[in-house]
Amino acid sequence: FKKHQIIYGEFPEGIALMLQVTADTELHEARHLSNEIAREDGYTSAFDAWEGLKLYYGNRLVDDSTIACIRFKIAEIYSEPVIKLIHRN
Repeated sequence: FKKHQIIYGEFPEGIALMLQVTADTELHEARHLSNEIAREDGYTSAFDAWEGLKLYYGNRLVDDSTIACIRFKIAEIYSEPVIKLIHRN
């Protein structure tokens, strides 16, 4: 994906959202995923990323798999996010 592109994202938690890509997609071989890149994507380490991706992709993820690092934010209309979480007590 390219920066500024609007995409539809589906997440393993059962959530689907409109997203805006914030940087061009980066491709990495799974076995060469660094701790730094894993942390940029919200994981604590490359091992943590591997474990998280394995939960989602199962046996389809192997050492020579290509991983796409897609950076995004919730899409906005008129500078307002298309979805907000409201916490009520």
